[in-house]
Amino acid sequence: MPAHLLIARDPLLLDEAVAGLLPAGVEPSRHYASELNADTVFNQLGSADLFASEKCFIYVDILEMKPTKRESERIAEILAKLPAETTLICTQLFSDPEKRSDEDRRLKTQAAQLWQKGTKPLDLRRQGEGENGVRWLMNRAREHYGLELGNAQAQRLLLLSTDQLALADAELAKLALALDGGGRVTDELLRETVQGSPAARFYEMADSVMQCHPQAQTLLLDWFRSSGDTFRLVNELKRRFTAMRTLRRGGNVYPPFFARSLQQFQRRYPDPAFRRSIELLARLEQDLKGGMYAGASSKDAELSALQVFAADLRRIAG
Repeated sequence: MPAHLLIARDPLLLDEAVAGLLPAGVEPSRHYASELNADTVFNQLGSADLFASEKCFIYVDILEMKPTKRESERIAEILAKLPAETTLICTQLFSDPEKRSDEDRRLKTQAAQLWQKGTKPLDLRRQGEGENGVRWLMNRAREHYGLELGNAQAQRLLLLSTDQLALADAELAKLALALDGGGRVTDELLRETVQGSPAARFYEMADSVMQCHPQAQTLLLDWFRSSGDTFRLVNELKRRFTAMRTLRRGGNVYPPFFARSLQQFQRRYPDPAFRRSIELLARLEQDLKGGMYAGASSKDAELSALQVFAADLRRIAG
């Protein structure tokens, strides 16, 4: 079938899958689906059999196209008659972790069903996550960079890269340079390579805040001055506390290595302190959204709110 639908959460996985479908020697024509309609689809695909040469079209973020019922019927006819000389690759990248609950709903809409029925769908969303992501990263290190990367090392690298394979791949490239083209990655080399990365500094700071270390305020200030992405920290703390609550209730948390990483915090937060910490975090988020300090700049207010939160958290759980 010359028509494909690729669904992914990681751009690197998506790019690799697209590359594997491209016909040899054919320059693809890339189009954003939001700019397409039934007429442009027909002009590109419906008349493609008039040409003697092979053609390849890539429709990016296909769910952004909102065809009417009549347009959907017309596009379905075009897809059903797509000539063998024409390759169509439709892609959909879901990149917002806060909206994952909407993904399946969007894939069940009439517009989404149109493309799923008229193409060969391939769902890559789980391939780069959790243990699947660890295995992918180890294979990538070995096959693409000639690196011997252990399971625990891949877990650490994926965690520091916030489960984004594209970021982890960039760290693999740095490791390959350090080893002059390949070889076994030692824990010391991995630590030296990634410890200065923004992701590593962020997680060091977040760990320090949750562990109520004395240097938490210093790390928080340094990170805020270099990044200032306040809600990234709030969302990371929410992710951890929510997962810890799930574990306390006997539930499962994925990926497993994330669940194991939370063990270092569980002992510090017995039930009374845990409940108060959850309330404190909810109040921090509300203060940040509502503008806590009148007369202060938004960034000054955000920093003050974070510093007060870290100090209060230390009083509760320190």
